[in-house]
Amino acid sequence: LGLRGSTAAPRLHTSISRPAVAGHVAPAWQATSTASRALRATRERLQPRADLGDLPVALQDPQVQAVAGAAGAVLVGGLALLLSKKPEDGGITRPPRGAKFGKAQPATAGDAVAVFGATGQTGREVVKELLKQGRKVVGYVRSREKWGPGSAGFEAAAEEILQGFEGSVGSFTVREADVTQPLAPNTLSGVNQVVLALGPIKGEMSSEDVDYKGVANIVESLKTFLSPAKEQNSRLFDFGWNTENGLDKTKTFGAAESEIGFVGGSLRWSGQVKTPIGGGFAGMKASLEQLSLQNADAIKMRIRGDGNRYKFMVTLRSGKRYQCPFDTKKGMSEDIELPLESFVPLVDQTQNMVDYGAESLADVDRTAVESVGILASMYEFNTMPNPRGVPESFALGITNIDAVTKPKPQIVLVSSAAVERNLRIDEEQREFEIPIVKLNPSGVLNWKYKGEAVVRESGFSYSIVRPCGLISEESEETQVELRQGDRISGLISRKEVAALTTAAVTTSRAQGKTFEARRCEAKDAVSAGATAVAALARQFQTLVKDEDRYMYGLPMLPAAVDPVVISTEASASASSSPYFIVYRGGKPVETPAKTPEISGDSSSSSSSSPPFVVYRGGKAVTA
Repeated sequence: LGLRGSTAAPRLHTSISRPAVAGHVAPAWQATSTASRALRATRERLQPRADLGDLPVALQDPQVQAVAGAAGAVLVGGLALLLSKKPEDGGITRPPRGAKFGKAQPATAGDAVAVFGATGQTGREVVKELLKQGRKVVGYVRSREKWGPGSAGFEAAAEEILQGFEGSVGSFTVREADVTQPLAPNTLSGVNQVVLALGPIKGEMSSEDVDYKGVANIVESLKTFLSPAKEQNSRLFDFGWNTENGLDKTKTFGAAESEIGFVGGSLRWSGQVKTPIGGGFAGMKASLEQLSLQNADAIKMRIRGDGNRYKFMVTLRSGKRYQCPFDTKKGMSEDIELPLESFVPLVDQTQNMVDYGAESLADVDRTAVESVGILASMYEFNTMPNPRGVPESFALGITNIDAVTKPKPQIVLVSSAAVERNLRIDEEQREFEIPIVKLNPSGVLNWKYKGEAVVRESGFSYSIVRPCGLISEESEETQVELRQGDRISGLISRKEVAALTTAAVTTSRAQGKTFEARRCEAKDAVSAGATAVAALARQFQTLVKDEDRYMYGLPMLPAAVDPVVISTEASASASSSPYFIVYRGGKPVETPAKTPEISGDSSSSSSSSPPFVVYRGGKAVTA
């Protein structure tokens, strides 16, 4: 299958081609350097030179020169002393190296994850979960003065955020940022991903200030230095119009007859698949010394099809084997993209038997790939027949094969369930909704949804997590249910939201998707590893991108609008809604003292209210 210029696989990044030239020509950098030296020499020849004879007579006196030198030394020393003094002592604040007085320095991208709302109950869990995954984290607080003056305030804030955390905190820092105001130019320096776990604080910041305008301020700050993430393709094999395509690296196998040739700028693999007596399959593969798919999320091929169904094969040096079926259209050229999570793991010794205990290709170490290839077979998996029939005669053209790196979410927004439902229903339907939709206190559902719209329209890659009712209690690791269309209600712990958020930051499978989340209430839902990144990533894989919702029967996202004030009568009737009744001590409570919180935290949240039990259908729901 011939690599471009080498038997070693290229690195997974876009290469810069250099134009071929005839004869010996100095490289561009060398030519530029030569021109620069010539220009400097010309300037030196044209630059007038001063000597002592050109100075005024008074300045030629040695004593005058000595006095002037002493005065200069005193001036320089005094300036150095002034700069060395601290600002509170009357000194001048020293800007960072490369900075200019009076001009703030722009932010630069790095590899850290910013967490806004880091002091909130959910934000703290997000910080801890990211640190467990080995990420660099920058936590943002609205005002360090709440914890103390100067650096001591940051240290106290960090201690409160990390309370109870036992892992390494060497990659965690705290910064100050008031999201209700435009952020300073360097606020997000060193950051390339952002988690927004914001929430209003009663009497200080409204939902409009934080969930909408605050999100907008953060997004605008990101736009000043961070570009929207794009898909990156890295060429693995390029057959093109090059007759020296290294076909000796490619071998056919199987009892069926097949051959490899070069036709019209493409590799052409053709042959026949015989009956089971003849093996029932034909294949071709390339065994390479060095090939890594570690940074890839998918395989993409430019092919010319024949109407048959094939399987792409990847074999790792560890011995693990994977196959992914793909269909072709007869006589048509097209791009075929195969996500790594779509590859099916196979047992070591049997050709098409599925290994149900193996990890997904997307989750294993892919730094050492032994071979890749394509299979034409009368079988699919587990001896089941090929659903497109036996490809008795086949001819597949391949122009190139690429490794594709998909963008991970640059922004992960923790929003809330019910924000979309709130905008889809009419007033008559609202009467039968859950209390948070019926009341929509302070228009919080509208403002959170408007914040979502800001993120979707930003141009950045994103993921939006909509938790149901938040609880803070400790519990065993439990499976989490993910849904779309904003039709569910339930409970979910802040730790589970933090696990979801961290998984979304980690994988491209959550990119461009909005989903609701709740804790599974089934008796067998308690499971170790249920909220591990790999387990949650597999659930992200089943979700639909926002731009594709219409293709899968999901309601289209409604327009974002300002809230409508709910009447006092509606507010009073909501507390007695028959669809959500709170019991305490076995008796119904007319006005609940504390219910599961809407998503989004405030650092002033209180847990002093007595515990309660939620009943649905006459049965207690385990919180």
